[in-house]
Amino acid sequence: MNPLMLILLLPFSPIASPQPSGGIRDVDFRNLTYLLDGQQTTLRDGSAVVPDQADGIETRTVRLLEVAFGHLDSDFQEEAAVVLGYRGGGTGYFTRGYLYGLRNHRLVLLTTFKGGDRAVGGIDEVRIADGRLEVVRNHPEAACCPDYRIATWYRWNGRQLRVVRTERRGLRK
Repeated sequence: MNPLMLILLLPFSPIASPQPSGGIRDVDFRNLTYLLDGQQTTLRDGSAVVPDQADGIETRTVRLLEVAFGHLDSDFQEEAAVVLGYRGGGTGYFTRGYLYGLRNHRLVLLTTFKGGDRAVGGIDEVRIADGRLEVVRNHPEAACCPDYRIATWYRWNGRQLRVVRTERRGLRK
């Protein structure tokens, strides 16, 4: 291949992930593509309406609910925990968590973490502190209404999240 032709092609090559100029806080999570139930979903201004995979006729609304930043490992770079919420048809409202980091100045999805449907394991809040990811999920007697919450703390070992502690909590006031 002609070297000049290669130089001309490079600027048009697609980039697999955004390259933030600074740290992970510079990533625009409100305008990012996420993999949700095997389907690429691109948020614009924090939300998207996408066809449901089951029938292609129904749609579901996806929203960015929360982003938490903090250090989970010893690389001196922050990670980001992202929570998406989406309607799954009927009365279902589901949550899903994503853990991102920067590797060689590129955004990398490190792992996902489990959410649920509203009171049935739905993510109520996330935070990163003291080298741990804390995920608080709702727990029910009925799908509509949580009776209590379970906080779970995880440590990132470089490959996966490991549970280090769980705690039952009352509802937020």
